[in-house]
Amino acid sequence: MVILGLLTWHQGHLYKDKETLWRDTLSRNPDCWLANVNYGQILYKRRQTDEAIRHYRVAIQVEPDYWEPYFYMGMIMFNLEQFDKTTRYFHGMLQSRSKMNNKDKIVIDYKNKRVLLQRADTAAVVVYDKLGTILMAQGKLDEAIDNFRQSLQIHPFFSTPHMNLGKALLQKGQLQEAINHLREAVQLNQELGEAHNYLALALLKQGKTDEAVHFAGRAAKLTKHKNVTALKTLAAAYAAAGRFPEAIETAEKAIKLAIFSGRKELTKEINKHLELYKAGQPCHELAVKKTGE
Repeated sequence: MVILGLLTWHQGHLYKDKETLWRDTLSRNPDCWLANVNYGQILYKRRQTDEAIRHYRVAIQVEPDYWEPYFYMGMIMFNLEQFDKTTRYFHGMLQSRSKMNNKDKIVIDYKNKRVLLQRADTAAVVVYDKLGTILMAQGKLDEAIDNFRQSLQIHPFFSTPHMNLGKALLQKGQLQEAINHLREAVQLNQELGEAHNYLALALLKQGKTDEAVHFAGRAAKLTKHKNVTALKTLAAAYAAAGRFPEAIETAEKAIKLAIFSGRKELTKEINKHLELYKAGQPCHELAVKKTGE
């Protein structure tokens, strides 16, 4: 994720020079919360997860009002799919962020302008977005939408919250607002294949077939024509535009990929679509899933 990269890059130049310092500090004072946070971040970047967790837990115990160890513990638990723990640590991060005067800042480029952001606020963008994805996977769309909106209220500069909000709004049937956010997502990150795919789906529902073909084709290209969902959408877009030979060819490729990956239900679904395309009919049954591929 771009945001997480910004957060870790900010201290990346310190790692080689400061690692010895943090380790030496901890050897003399194991409860130094700042040393535990900074050394934990070095271990986190190296994917030495168990050791990073140990240091973050010490930091939280010693200084429970500092946001950063909660954030990285939440990220670790999210990656481990331990979502109850993820939620607990992320809520701890948001609470501690509100208590402290966070002056540490980073600079990003946004629409050809340099923008100064607080690191804690940038982390909160990630936190609200991740909480939203958990809630969306649980079918709690209204709560998910609230979290995505809070993410964007802090900073509207990042593509993923726009994409996820657009996706949730699409599930709710709020088509035009979904399209607005999905367009913003692809403008902010032209390499985000999933956002292009969902924008294509939304445009199909709006009857804008030529645009749908464009964005679905872009999604397929970004995923190197190896993503079943992107190919399924592209096939549907071709069919909606009356380009049935291309729809058939693309659907057949999607079926082969689905079979290869052992996705039986998806294979059946695309086979039904293929029969429609062979009969010269578009597909009107494309669903927006709770979670992306």
